[in-house]
Parts: sequence; C-alpha cells; structure tokens
Amino acid sequence: MIADDIRNRKNMSIVEALAYGFRLFKENFVQLMFIMFVIYFPLSLLSGYISVVLTNIENGIDINAILSSTDTLFSFINSTQYKNFAVYNMLNVMIDLFLAPFGAMAVISLVNDYCEGRNTGYKEALSTAFSRGPRFILMRIVYTAAVGVLYILGIIPGVILSVFWAFNLEALVLDDIKGIKPLGFSRSIVTGRWFRTFGFLIVCRLMNYGLSYIVSFFFMWGSGTYIAEVLFKVVLAVLNMIFIAAETVIYINFKANPAERNKDKYKRISADK
Repeated sequence: MIADDIRNRKNMSIVEALAYGFRLFKENFVQLMFIMFVIYFPLSLLSGYISVVLTNIENGIDINAILSSTDTLFSFINSTQYKNFAVYNMLNVMIDLFLAPFGAMAVISLVNDYCEGRNTGYKEALSTAFSRGPRFILMRIVYTAAVGVLYILGIIPGVILSVFWAFNLEALVLDDIKGIKPLGFSRSIVTGRWFRTFGFLIVCRLMNYGLSYIVSFFFMWGSGTYIAEVLFKVVLAVLNMIFIAAETVIYINFKANPAERNKDKYKRISADK
C-alpha cells in the first residue's frame, strides 16, 4: 500500500514528495479531471470573465493623470470605474480564498483514499469536500484574519504563522477535525520541522510559478481574450493538482513521524481532535 511506504520514510525529501505527487496525479488522472470539470472549470469560467473585465478597466485608467493632483485622485476613488475595479478584485480574492479550496479538498481526499488502497473515486472525494464546507468557511475566516493582521504588522510573523498552518486543509479533510482545530493540528504537525516545511512550500510555490510562467507563453496568442484566460486558468488548476498531491504526501509522512521534541503535544492534540 502506498500510504505504508510513505509513512515508513523517516526523512522524506522534497524530491521524493514531488515524485509521489506526480505519480498520484498520473495514476488518478481521469478521476482528477472529473474534479477539474466539476469545480475548477466553472471557477475558471468565472475567474476568466473577471480577468477580462479587470484588464479592460485597467486599460482605461491613466495612472499618471490620476496621481497628478489630489483632486483627480479623490475623483477617481469616488468614480464608478474605481468601484467596479475594487468589486471585481474582491470577487477574485473570494474565489481564491473560499471557492477554489473545495477543489483542493477533493483532490486531498481522492489522493489519500488511493494511497490507503480505497479506490472511492471523484464522487466520494467531492462529497467529502462539500461536507466540510461550513467548518472550512469558519476556519478560512479565522486563518485569513489572523495571517492578514500579522502580515500587516510585519511580513515575518505572517510567514511564520502561515507555515505552521500550512496543512489545515489536510487536517480538516483527512482527520475530520471539528471547528477551527485543524489549524492547531497543523501547527502540531509542523512544530519541530518548521524550516523543512517552509523549504518544501517555497520549492512548490517556485515550481508552480515557473510552470505558470512557461504555460503563459502558450497563450500569448490570445492575451486578454476570454477563451485564452479560461484555458490558461484550467491548465494551471490541473498542474496545481500535482503540488496538492505532494503536500498530502508530506502530511501523511509528517503525521506518521512526529518530530521527537513534539511527540507528547502531538499525541494530546490527536486524542482531543
């Protein structure tokens, strides 16, 4: 069983986690595509439309003229153009923070079931993701507020907390932890190996960014058009599944091998979840 092999690796490297992530992506490709069509494709249609609207608004903004005087600046802030720009940007943020993670939760559930030898399929994974909805929304509000405040106070505190809470979705989906406790459970998993987790996340984000940059070249033919925006976002969502699978692998490995100085605390939290 794949899960046993993952748990038995005492010091799993980033390369191994990514290799597992790609393997799980490849072996569950068809099921993952169903998740993509149910969640990511509709979101890409909406997000693509928002991107086109924002591009059109930005093209109509003369930043030099706006900043030329205080009167023009305040006039722009009170204009319909600015209000539309703010509203559509907020919609984009809401999609990223509160809607797209449902796809990630479905991927996490599907990948974990496959690792455990349970070929449950995309329907069960989607059901699991949506059943966690109310708790996820509550947890995401707390996460966004806490991390956001710390980022405002200073980037480093925000980074520290966001790394500690990096596995909140995995804890919510795979361990079915109540309320906002997945945040604390994630912290217990990461404590004692914060820098390893930070390194893994940095590598994944950089690779994801690099792939995004490469993929963008293939859609330069339709820059600013709706169809190109939608296809670009769909491709990125599919590629991101590899990294979600890799993070799930790391979570399974970390949970099976708690840091030595954190074992007692981890056991207490596990018993109380």
